[in-house]
Amino acid sequence: RLIRRQRQMCIRDSKFPIESITYVLEDKAYYDVVYKNLPSSVKNSLKNHRLRVVFKSPRLFLRENQNKFDLAVVYLPDPSNLVINAFFTEDFYSLLKKNLSPRAVVATRIRSAENFIGQEIRNYGSSVYYTLRSVFPKIVIIPGEINWFLAADLDSPLTEDPLVLEQRLGEFIPSKFSFKPQAFPSLLLKERMEFVRSM
Repeated sequence: RLIRRQRQMCIRDSKFPIESITYVLEDKAYYDVVYKNLPSSVKNSLKNHRLRVVFKSPRLFLRENQNKFDLAVVYLPDPSNLVINAFFTEDFYSLLKKNLSPRAVVATRIRSAENFIGQEIRNYGSSVYYTLRSVFPKIVIIPGEINWFLAADLDSPLTEDPLVLEQRLGEFIPSKFSFKPQAFPSLLLKERMEFVRSM
């Protein structure tokens, strides 16, 4: 999922300032089956003119794309076969970087455990970390049952400081939004983050 942002614009019914979202996936048949079974309210949201769904190989899309994105979310299963592994490589991250604005952030994830990191998770977690690090010098890991890896260039505003994030989100978050900015300090526990990084 690739997002371009503009502060003065909002996707209708969206709570955040977004110019456009591009959702790239290869399997149109899967999308059609899921779409057919969605509630009407969700279907209506997907019809928003600022949401573009592209049915194409993500690599091919990135090679042909002419736009720069501020956020790329690589939301896939864990790297467990050759097809999925291809999205966790230095080659893919380098291609992705060419499609990003200078202060952009990449988000990707792997399964983990809340209080224990086994050898297998440690091994491919390390692989994801160092592969991302070979392309993006700034890495933040958000631990949990899913470990989120956020990656960016050095001049990106990416941070793991919960007080900075609380202040940033507090500046524009809608009053009825379910996630409260004050939750960042309990979500981003320094000791937990350092433990996951050391593993």
